[in-house]
Amino acid sequence: MIPARDEKMADQGRLKVVVLSGGGAHTTTYPGVWQAIHERIYAGDSVDEDYVPDHIIGTSGGALFGCLMAVKKNGRLISGASIKDKFKDQKPWRMVRIPAPGEGLNFLLDWGLIDIQKIIHELEKVLKGYSITWESLHRPAFQCVIADLTSGARRYATRDSGLPLATAVGASMAIPGVFTPVWAPLEKSEGKHCLVDGGVCEGLPLGAALQMAPGDAQQKMKILAVSPFREVLGEEEEAKECGEGKEEYEIKDLRDYLQALYRTLVDSKACDMVKLLEYSGVESVRVYTGSHAKNALDFSPETIEENYQLGRDAAHAHMEAIHGFFKKP
Repeated sequence: MIPARDEKMADQGRLKVVVLSGGGAHTTTYPGVWQAIHERIYAGDSVDEDYVPDHIIGTSGGALFGCLMAVKKNGRLISGASIKDKFKDQKPWRMVRIPAPGEGLNFLLDWGLIDIQKIIHELEKVLKGYSITWESLHRPAFQCVIADLTSGARRYATRDSGLPLATAVGASMAIPGVFTPVWAPLEKSEGKHCLVDGGVCEGLPLGAALQMAPGDAQQKMKILAVSPFREVLGEEEEAKECGEGKEEYEIKDLRDYLQALYRTLVDSKACDMVKLLEYSGVESVRVYTGSHAKNALDFSPETIEENYQLGRDAAHAHMEAIHGFFKKP
């Protein structure tokens, strides 16, 4: 569900939306980027509201960090609260599922090596520790992208989606095959849906941002897109709207799961490219941070620290453009 446009906010200037791509451990650059912005918000004796975005939208790792950014915590605290401090005593193997005797490879029927519910449990503790709820995320408002394999659609989780905040963020991070999927009911839907990493369908959540201001209203919005990867755009044939009026698949086994995953990935990526071409006139600033992570699961303390500094350096290198994004009408 997409939140309605705040017309009162629109009267004060253009809607400022920050979008954060997925990328697993590579997204640990985001706290550094946010720290550079955070320093501008609190540079004077009072809060500089011009530097506060109206919305933050994240996919996968971007959902985790975006959620904490939306309550305006500083970047150093975000880096520690989300990964280093809360997970430092967690032994990785304690989160890995062990197949029951005789289960063998059939343990993949639960579709993941790491139990996502354990991750969600840790997220709940982080959010509770900082009194973060859907209700506390009003400006910036927050949403995250989730891939719904049951309906073959992307979902934009907001406070009205019916999902608890930790469940929504956990689902957005649930990399297929690495984490078990999240099974949860959705608003106005019967039964539980199979929810996985939003990167399956919208790695950089531009679609979520653009739907906030359809048509001519997009001239009244600006997008600050942050990613650890360099964007590569290509041409795509016209695609049908994703998830609209589609038959829902019953997912009972690994084969169904993989087929639904492939279908969702292919259909949604095609729609992404069409939307990017259709709405290319929207003003945007793009910050590419790079990453020192060896892979998407490299959450070592050394990598987190190096990526924090890398993100901060990237933000400072783009600060003129970032300043214009926030300060220019």
